[in-house]
Amino acid sequence: MTGLGPRRLVPGVCGVAALLAAAVLATGAAAQGAGAGTLPVWTMLRGLLGGLALFLFGLDQMADALRAAAGGRMRQLLTRVTTNRVTGALAGAVVTAIIQSSSVTTVLVVGFVTAGLMSVAQSAGVIIGANVGSTVTAQIVAFNVDQAALFMIAGGFALRLMSRRDAPRQIGSMVLGLGLIFYGMQLMSEGMEPLRSYAPFTDAMAGMRRPLPAILIAAAFTALIQSSAATMGIVIAMAGGGLIGLDTGIALIFGANIGTCVTALLAAVGRSPVALRAATIHVLFNLAGVALWLAFIPELAALTRAVSPHVPGLTGPAARMLELPRQIANAHTIFNLANALLALPLANALVWVAFRLVPDRPDPADAAGRPKYLDPMLLATPAMALMAARHELERMAEIAQQGFDTAIEVLLTEGRDPARVVHPAMAGLRALHRAVLTYLAELGRGDLSAEDSADLGRQVAISHNLTRIAEIIESDLVPAVIRARDGGPSKATADRGQAMAATVSTALGDLREALTAPESGRDAAVWQLKPIVDQAVEDTLAAETRWLAGLGHRLRDDEIAQMQAEVAVVEAIKRVYSQARRAARECVAHPPE
Repeated sequence: MTGLGPRRLVPGVCGVAALLAAAVLATGAAAQGAGAGTLPVWTMLRGLLGGLALFLFGLDQMADALRAAAGGRMRQLLTRVTTNRVTGALAGAVVTAIIQSSSVTTVLVVGFVTAGLMSVAQSAGVIIGANVGSTVTAQIVAFNVDQAALFMIAGGFALRLMSRRDAPRQIGSMVLGLGLIFYGMQLMSEGMEPLRSYAPFTDAMAGMRRPLPAILIAAAFTALIQSSAATMGIVIAMAGGGLIGLDTGIALIFGANIGTCVTALLAAVGRSPVALRAATIHVLFNLAGVALWLAFIPELAALTRAVSPHVPGLTGPAARMLELPRQIANAHTIFNLANALLALPLANALVWVAFRLVPDRPDPADAAGRPKYLDPMLLATPAMALMAARHELERMAEIAQQGFDTAIEVLLTEGRDPARVVHPAMAGLRALHRAVLTYLAELGRGDLSAEDSADLGRQVAISHNLTRIAEIIESDLVPAVIRARDGGPSKATADRGQAMAATVSTALGDLREALTAPESGRDAAVWQLKPIVDQAVEDTLAAETRWLAGLGHRLRDDEIAQMQAEVAVVEAIKRVYSQARRAARECVAHPPE
């Protein structure tokens, strides 16, 4: 079930509004032409369109509040609980239930696979579990709490208005969103009520008892609005109004599961093969699930009726109208849960097919400077977007470390031109710096918690530190290394320089690990190298002093130039370490003292 962010909410509502308006106007015209009585067209439109808008806006409010409240926990869940397909599926279900978007979960998984934090088989498990998590919204919507909806709206709004702390405001947003969802459902049900006694519409619904037309209609509707949650809301509202039966509702559920694949496919268009494979697994899984159950809709309906609660004291149509919403929500859950249980043992087969359908392709020449993880879809989930930005910072640190190591190798490599390797790499690092800052600026324009806002500020500082490292390597270290090499450094000087450089390279590696896993404590390891670096600088200067004292002749100009070049190398190495140390200080909320 795909949640809607603010940018996607407007076009989605406009598209579905036009579709519903056309359907209702056509129905009204048909009623007048057939002499079947006059339908209150404008009253119906008001209820349907206004109710749908409130439903979608409420869903968006609730999802935003849940994401803000549980963002950090979701990050930990996905990075720690994906050791195998089963735990991966559980993590995918929980995260999707929180963020109300299987598409965002899929996009995040793509980043993890590319970064090597989980295998492709584990990613398939998370994607399978995401479908189970997407059923939570349907279960919430199926509650019949129309009478409490306006109280929830008022209470949630009051809590948001009067609270100054993040936690109460987020709770208020959740309650407000839930109230809007239920009130929107009520308006849609009331708007569709005249159709219950309209013969042409009931005849059309009778035709929908055949599964294929219902599946196609629901798939097209879901693809249009890019939200199976909206489709489920309308299906449950129709069921609560007595307009459809359980078998038809199940067929519409199948169509919604197919239509939601369009969102994942659109998100993967033009992206890496990994993204396309993740979307392909999503499509294969959903299509196979519908194909498997297509011939067993009556059996699924019977099972759903058996496990769903019954209203005491009521029989006939009145009881069915009260029971159907919960039955449809339960059918949705049973369908997705059964598919997940069947697909988990076959996850490797899904991965194999995805690799066959989407083979690898060579990276473009400028791949180093292109962001891999900064997906706009993640901006609706700040904790996830910040994690994506951290992955790009880790790439920047890797480029900086490789450029640094290449520059140091020049000391012992005659005739090698580091500019051919170092300069393009540092240009790629600067391009990533610009992309990260642009992405974080876009994220910062949203509603962030105090914790996420602080993390954003730290990431901006880290990006600046890494860019400064690139400038030092390119403008200071490389020229100094070339001068020192060409002047013929002594073996002792070369050994000291390489030893000091190895320490700083270790610090850059620790910085990369601290960016990937802030809780690893590697930021402290960077700080702990400071005495070693300082001692290496002192030893180098002391050696230069001893060399000067031991000279038996007047210092020549070439010897002065060589000494200056060797000191410049040491100073540049130290400045690289200083910037790495500053970046490490920003990796965690409470840096070491």
